[in-house]
Amino acid sequence: MRHAEIVAALKDSNVDVVEFEKTKIKGAIKTDFILSAEIIVIALGTVRDADFLAQVAVVSGIAVVMTVGVYSLLVGIVKHR
Repeated sequence: MRHAEIVAALKDSNVDVVEFEKTKIKGAIKTDFILSAEIIVIALGTVRDADFLAQVAVVSGIAVVMTVGVYSLLVGIVKHR
């Protein structure tokens, strides 16, 4: 949603702010799930010819790096505000 649309929705007394936020959170969770699945598929595609333990190691390593990276970015955004 654009910033102006969000501001207008929050100013409207007919809009349930809690439900508005729940909708935004559901959308963010769905987007996160899709992006995570895409990253796993790409990671597995790069090691498709490797043995199972190598596949597990690569996907686990990418999961750790991505988790630390995403949460570090979020902490930076939250602290900046």
